[in-house]
Amino acid sequence: MARHQQPALIKAMGVWKALSENGFRGRTATELRIEFDMPKSTCWRILKTLEEGNWVVRKPGGRQREDIWQISPSFLEVLAKYRQYMMGRVQGVKDEYRAVTKEDLEA
Repeated sequence: MARHQQPALIKAMGVWKALSENGFRGRTATELRIEFDMPKSTCWRILKTLEEGNWVVRKPGGRQREDIWQISPSFLEVLAKYRQYMMGRVQGVKDEYRAVTKEDLEA
């Protein structure tokens, strides 16, 4: 591991990324704990820390089912803003290309 990397942060970001897989359906703490081979308490602390930061939310699993942890809708708003920003940059490139070549770029 690189000298400046923080193992706990690397684990937390791995958990967070795993929650974004499979169409953002989320995962149970048990699934995450097994996938990342970590103690239950470590997994719980990571999830609670991410929840307190509004990065993830916990959805009740119902009777005799474990809760599902998912990426927070407020974070998805950040992703939407980032997409809008990037689309603006793409439009800028298209405009510049059109100005130079007098042709439109196709998507």
